Amino acid sequence: VREKENEKTTLAIANNEMQLSLLKSQINPHFLFNTLNSISTLMNTNKDKARQMMTMLGNVMRYAIDSNSILEVPLTDELTFIRNYIHIQQVRFGERLKYKEDIERRCLTLTIPPMVLQPLVENSVKHGITPKEEGGTITLSIHQINGQVEFKVADDGIGLANKTKFESSNSGVGLV
Repeated sequence: VREKENEKTTLAIANNEMQLSLLKSQINPHFLFNTLNSISTLMNTNKDKARQMMTMLGNVMRYAIDSNSILEVPLTDELTFIRNYIHIQQVRFGERLKYKEDIERRCLTLTIPPMVLQPLVENSVKHGITPKEEGGTITLSIHQINGQVEFKVADDGIGLANKTKFESSNSGVGLV
C-alpha cells in the first residue's frame, strides 16, 4: 500500500512538472510574430527603439527557454521578465496600454515558479485591453496577507461579461 502511495505521489509530481513545462513553453506565437513585425516597422522609423525591442524580445525568449529547467526563480527575475513583456506590448499598443505595480517590499525576497505571472498578464492584454478601443491599465499587485502571498493581475479592460464566445473558449492552459 505504501509503495502504491509513493508511486502515486511520484506520478503526481511528474505530472505537475510536465504541466508547468507545457505552460512555460506557451508564449503565444502571435506575440512573437507581432513583436517581429513591430521591430521590422521600427527599423524604418526608429532604429534605436527597434534595437531596444530586439534586446527585450531576446531577454523574454531567453528567460522563457532557460526557465524550462528551473523550478523556482527570484521574484525580482520574474518581475524583470514581466516588465520586458509589457514594454514590448507597449510598443505595439502605444498609449493604449499602461502598466502599474503595487508590490510589497518584503515580497521581493520570494522565489516562485518561473513564468507563473505571464499567462495572467497576457490574458489581461489579450482579453481586457486589446478589445477596448481606448485601451486601459494593467495592475500587478503582490502582497503578504495572513502569512500567504497574494498575486493579483487586474485590468480595467472590457470585463469578463463582455467577452465574445471565441474569447470564452477553454482552449488555453494558462489560467488552469
